[in-house]
Amino acid sequence: MELWIIFPSALLFAAVLGTEVQSLKGTSGGAVTLNLGATDLQGDWIVWSYCTTRVPIITAKMTELTKTSDRFQLHPNGSLTIGSLTTTDTGCYECEVYSSPGFIKRFNLIVEAPQWQKIIITYVLIGLTVVFLVGVVVA
Repeated sequence: MELWIIFPSALLFAAVLGTEVQSLKGTSGGAVTLNLGATDLQGDWIVWSYCTTRVPIITAKMTELTKTSDRFQLHPNGSLTIGSLTTTDTGCYECEVYSSPGFIKRFNLIVEAPQWQKIIITYVLIGLTVVFLVGVVVA
């Protein structure tokens, strides 16, 4: 008699090869939601991680939650919102849902720094002291 043990991650790994990657853009300081598009994940295990390192960001059994930062918010439909974006958040994110049937969804996030159009510099002469007031106009 043979006994086969199959781990869900091994099955999901085979599915990654054909996984479509959705591209998103965000702006530094803002927030972006990686929309999983799922409707009923009650009781399912879900893991959000970075594609390159496979380090988990959030691991949840849709009733329990383990997260690595307050900047990440998991929604009831499995979608992930990343707040207070910085350019270092740019990269690939992956969501694995362990259910029957399980699935994987990947997102490529590009976080752009705000583009400055014009810098206004005003100086005020007070006695012998010069005070510079700098204002920035954002596009």
